[in-house]
Formats: sequence, structure tokens, C-alpha cells
Amino acid sequence: MLRALMAAGTGITGATVVVSCSPTYVSKITKFEEGDTSSTTATPSGGIGSYTYAWTIESDGGNLAANSPTAASTSFHWVGLFPLDETSSDFRCTATDSLGNTGYQIITVYVARTEFE
Repeated sequence: MLRALMAAGTGITGATVVVSCSPTYVSKITKFEEGDTSSTTATPSGGIGSYTYAWTIESDGGNLAANSPTAASTSFHWVGLFPLDETSSDFRCTATDSLGNTGYQIITVYVARTEFE
């Protein structure tokens, strides 16, 4: 029985991990130079065991960073926006299962500053 389970499991290392983020677009209109956006959550499926997460920047509009870059859920922090300035960046959330299979989704983060504090 154990051999049968091991043999059946040999194809699992090539499992497809699918990542779904909600929401896929995070925005904040603010009057402050610095702050945080609302959060987004990555939900992986199709992998084996537990998952690890990595939020990395794909396209950098500047001044944005993930607050929890190794968690399933994160908000984003901005700093240094001048009045009437805006920034946008794409972030990739990669989920890795316990066998090293990965999947990802890209989301967009947008922040605009409207006026002086």
C-alpha cells in the first residue's frame, strides 16, 4: 500500500499551483505624504501541503512596498508623495507549496495624493 501511494505521488511534484488574489486592484486617494492601503489576500490551490508567500514588485512606479511580503495577506505602504502626485506599481504574489511548486498572480497598487495635509 505504501509503495502504491508513493508511486501515485511521484507526479505530484509537478502539481500546478493556482493563485487567486482578492482584490486584484488596490487604490488609495489621500491627502497624506505617507500611509498604507487596504489589504489584498492571496488564496492558492492545486498544490500539496502548506504554502509560503512572496510579494515582489514587478513594475515600479516608485514609493511603494508590501507591508507583509511573506504573508498571504498584505497591505502596501507609500512614502514621499508630493501634493497632486500619484504612483502605481504591479506586485507579484508567488505561492510555493511544500514540494516547491509555484504559482503567482499580479495585482496593481495605485496611490494618489490630492492636496497638502
